[in-house]
Amino acid sequence: MTTTPKYSVPALEKGMQILEDLAASEEPLSITDLSDRQGKGRNEIYRMLCCLDSLGYIVKDEANKRYSLSLKLYQMATYHPPIRYLRLSARRALQELSFKINESCHLCVLDGSHLSVVEQVSGPERIRIAFKLGARFDPLETSSGKLLLSEYDEARRQNLLAVSRIWQQAKAVEKEAIMTEIMTKPSKRIWEEGSSLREGIYDIAVALGSPDTVHATLAVAHIAGRSKKSNLQMIREHVIATAKQIEDELGLVAPQSLESKR
Repeated sequence: MTTTPKYSVPALEKGMQILEDLAASEEPLSITDLSDRQGKGRNEIYRMLCCLDSLGYIVKDEANKRYSLSLKLYQMATYHPPIRYLRLSARRALQELSFKINESCHLCVLDGSHLSVVEQVSGPERIRIAFKLGARFDPLETSSGKLLLSEYDEARRQNLLAVSRIWQQAKAVEKEAIMTEIMTKPSKRIWEEGSSLREGIYDIAVALGSPDTVHATLAVAHIAGRSKKSNLQMIREHVIATAKQIEDELGLVAPQSLESKR
């Protein structure tokens, strides 16, 4: 694989940092605020703000001399719907992964109250497990669903569980077991277990992105014992590496908890 040379563009880096600081702040920021955050001089920050203002990326409140983001970045983002962009960016990586591990693989997202398969690549073997593109599942039916549930805050997780058919039908002791599993198992942002949908299948799912960005899973349904070419350790390593590759290509920052494990 060809390595792209890395060039330093200080002015661009400063401008992007200002945009990120403004995006992360719940209120408009002053020149002093931005100067303190970046450790740069006020004049340096002021020049960057003037440039970003003239390009329409930020707006200035003349009353208090504070800056905030305009809607331009939002408008740019709507040109490339996240799920469509995720599918297009990940497809080649999925094809390469499928060839390496001799298994089918797929991408999933939480769509409303259901888990949806948004991309699927079938493995090269004559006998294989493949998920129908667009197939929907109760989040508690799959490793991907449980993994994504584990990464949401408590309020959002409870809202999703409230409309889950499996959760609604579960007894109190079963709900307690489900919550214990969800809250303790995903510390590595990877979920592995025997499939509840088909006997003899072992699921491996790895999280992509975060609830604040594009949030999805890369998953493999492994037919246990089928071939010496596809052992769990090898599959696990390739799935994690491919997830990292997709995150890098999409510009998503992998959480430190998984980055340290990769």
